Amino acid sequence: MKILFVCHGGVGRSQMGSAFYNAMTNTNNAEAAATDMVHLNPGAKTIREWEIENDRKSSANQVMGEIGLSTIEAKRMQLTHGMLNQYDLVINIAAREQTPDWLRGDNVVWWDMPDPGFAHTIDEVLQTRDKIKERVALLVDLEKTGGDLHSLDDNIDAEDGNG
Repeated sequence: MKILFVCHGGVGRSQMGSAFYNAMTNTNNAEAAATDMVHLNPGAKTIREWEIENDRKSSANQVMGEIGLSTIEAKRMQLTHGMLNQYDLVINIAAREQTPDWLRGDNVVWWDMPDPGFAHTIDEVLQTRDKIKERVALLVDLEKTGGDLHSLDDNIDAEDGNG
């Protein structure tokens, strides 16, 4: 299964999700994209470049390194509408206000995850990492058993009545 994890800046949640999925499945079938990389260091094509441009370390990469998964060379890419049909499943981890209206479809689910980029403590980043790891493990189990992957959807449209 080809999976795309989507977050806002492409340096945290989506990178963690794709790293966990690829490690748990022993594949390279997951990638990461950003809903707004254009405004958040578009020249930084990897996490390493992002760290250099921002003169700071990625807290997400730091907490992933603690468990032996580095995202430092992970590629960053801007999400486009045309990308949606290139993946079997698109997991949107960006906040509602960071999500383009067109990021919807039968192959799209939304996970409600705090943005570690806005975390105030390393403990908050660790909590996000662990929550993503748990959800990816559930995803892999559902994939293996033929379960309904949409059961993992946190339903971004619930408050609109469209979900």
